[in-house]
Amino acid sequence: MISPLRVSGESPLRKNASQQVASEIDQMLHRSPYKELRKLNVTCENCVARITGSVNSYFTKLIAAEEIQMVTPDGWRVYNHVVVRSQSEETRS
Repeated sequence: MISPLRVSGESPLRKNASQQVASEIDQMLHRSPYKELRKLNVTCENCVARITGSVNSYFTKLIAAEEIQMVTPDGWRVYNHVVVRSQSEETRS
């Protein structure tokens, strides 16, 4: 059986660091006064944090990126894959 750590290419020490950063980001999002941010998903691996989900405005997307950037360590990259829902999508659902 292949270890999941080897499959991901991440050492146990780095995996622990990634889990800690993901936990800090998740806690920060859940403490945010913007309720939409609480629904976003975060994944961290190999010094890269990715945020996914959808929000109602571009302003909220920028807030999410800024808040995540504040808690990620130096040297980490943050990719913001958050989608801004259009007004027409909201009226259809």
